Amino acid sequence: MWPADLETGEGLDWSNVRLSLFDVSDFTNPLETTTLTISPVEDENNPCWSWSNSEATYEHKAFQYWAPKSMLAVPMNTYTSGYYDYETRTYTECPREWVSKLMITNVTDTSLTSYGEVDHSEFYDSEEYWWNSYNIRRSIFMGNYIYAISANGITATNLTTMENSASIQLEYQNPYESYYRFVEEGPVESEEEDKGEAEAERESSDDDGATPVRD
Repeated sequence: MWPADLETGEGLDWSNVRLSLFDVSDFTNPLETTTLTISPVEDENNPCWSWSNSEATYEHKAFQYWAPKSMLAVPMNTYTSGYYDYETRTYTECPREWVSKLMITNVTDTSLTSYGEVDHSEFYDSEEYWWNSYNIRRSIFMGNYIYAISANGITATNLTTMENSASIQLEYQNPYESYYRFVEEGPVESEEEDKGEAEAERESSDDDGATPVRD
């Protein structure tokens, strides 16, 4: 899996991911036999959608293959961002929208075809900034269902109808919350640490003081 090649020959298209099948009957000369380009959005003419990402491009645990149904699940995500027009030298801000999907593909020895998708976008409010925590991180095929897990929700989707059979919203934990609290308020010492430091100060004071002399 890697960003798709632009048909214009201008390089890589970062708004898509390309899946490929290879004929490896000759391991010294693997041959690409078929490809499929997948994207979490279908609005190629909107410059607000200029990129997408998949953890599966660098983490093998992010995608799942289910041999009984010959299905591959690949997580993909993106969000709208502002863009700069070099011809007019202007910057355009786009309304924020988060997209988090699990793309399902049918796989055979000779073909790759899109089957459906699991959408977690509804779990993420466009008014908030989710850092990179809106991504579907893991999935698992189980019988006739696929379970998708992201930071803010878990869904169970029927693989026959591709309808959402059950879902639960999780309490999102911002990984940067403690950092910003530290910056704004400074380090917070626990009550036990405070007591320990006070006791150490008293002991130090007693040691430094003169020992009374009795007649």
